[in-house]
Amino acid sequence: MLMAVYNGAGRTRALNSCKFRTPARVVQTVNRNDTFSLSYTRVLGDHALNELRGGFNRQPLLTRSNTTLEGFLSSIGFDQTDIAAYGAVVGTSELTTHGIHDNLRSNSRLR
Repeated sequence: MLMAVYNGAGRTRALNSCKFRTPARVVQTVNRNDTFSLSYTRVLGDHALNELRGGFNRQPLLTRSNTTLEGFLSSIGFDQTDIAAYGAVVGTSELTTHGIHDNLRSNSRLR
């Protein structure tokens, strides 16, 4: 008998990760759990059976800012010329990023 099972669950939440509410410190956390397992069972006789099992589990935890770098800079008083000058130094493509941080490695523990 062959049996396959998939289970997926997820949660998204917004939280303030700082004592002082500033636009840069409000973050969104996305947590997802995907589990896939496969089992094969074979009856060998009246008193014996053989089973083979395997599986895969993935639990990424992604935290990102709710605002882009350009949005944050304008919220703290930068005008478009200041933002353009900042973009010329760090790269204009960086202005549209959300500040993503992958917590997968920092939160994993051996059990």
